[in-house]
Amino acid sequence: MSWELVRLRFYHGNRPQQTPRQVLWQGRWRLVRLLAEELHQRPAPDGQRRRRWRVECADDGTHLEIEGPQGGPWRARVSQGGDPFL
Repeated sequence: MSWELVRLRFYHGNRPQQTPRQVLWQGRWRLVRLLAEELHQRPAPDGQRRRRWRVECADDGTHLEIEGPQGGPWRARVSQGGDPFL
């Protein structure tokens, strides 16, 4: 599946160190439940930290992978299941 840009709302004042609670995906805000999370640091010279989450949409059970650098921009795609970050 291809990635698309999304917007996120977080618990505790929209700080991306926290867990996302909603995602604006396919034109509407969806409540999500956290399934897995990961903080990944790219090797030098970039060395950029990236946050990754696997979430379940409360309205229809769709599993999404969401990722991006600390502070965004964020992108999402439908998860293929199994390993949370394949």
